[in-house]
Amino acid sequence: MAISIPEGYCQCGCGQKTKLAPYGHKKNGWVNGKPIKYIHGHNQHGSLNCHYNMGLSLHKKDGGARWVIICRDGSRVYFARAVIEAQLKRHLESWEHVHHINRNTLDDNPENLRAMECREHHRSHIRYTDEFLISKFRELALSLNRLPRGKDIDIQADMPYSKLYNVRFGSLYDAVVAAGLEEMEPKYFNRLKTTAKSNEWLLQQIRELSERIGRLPSKKDIDDELDIPSYGTYEKRFGGLKNTYALAGLTFKERGGLP
Repeated sequence: MAISIPEGYCQCGCGQKTKLAPYGHKKNGWVNGKPIKYIHGHNQHGSLNCHYNMGLSLHKKDGGARWVIICRDGSRVYFARAVIEAQLKRHLESWEHVHHINRNTLDDNPENLRAMECREHHRSHIRYTDEFLISKFRELALSLNRLPRGKDIDIQADMPYSKLYNVRFGSLYDAVVAAGLEEMEPKYFNRLKTTAKSNEWLLQQIRELSERIGRLPSKKDIDDELDIPSYGTYEKRFGGLKNTYALAGLTFKERGGLP
């Protein structure tokens, strides 16, 4: 059942008063001297204002509770969804869900909300045990006949995202150790081991590599070294070669040369 909005208030349901029409305008439905029906922009089809509330209600379901907007047409929208739409300045797609980061569904502060695809949202709420994570990791490794990379894990519909392995075990390296797969792919395992090192250790390896080759190491030089992480690790940690050189204290007087 539609809610009747008094004349003089925006008919979108936002609760704001409208101005008087300064002149008649047939297309806009203005009558000279009468209140305008909508505030500018609030009557657009698909506008974010179409969900402006006539009130808030506490909706309880399945042992949880959420704030719900009672819309002008009598329908209801989760308040968290409206907050995200206002932040993004667009409507969420049907496959987009709103995740409460601290898992408190009554905390609809923008900082606590994140829009994500439904599959990712579903994964984030499943309580995986360590045993389950390790068993799925082993199964994937055996099916690939090598150690899984993060992207291998992320595309599996029946596994959580690789970030959960980092959170639960400390790193992908620690997950490999927990699964007892150290001998499966020694070269990659050794690289995983080095990526778990501290920033200072990584920078020291760059210094030593520079001394060995007599110049600043390139991306290829780094990737060719099996005892240090790949260039991707340095890019992720320090933002690229230039920052890595600076943090390692490596400067050069001429292009390509060390002082």
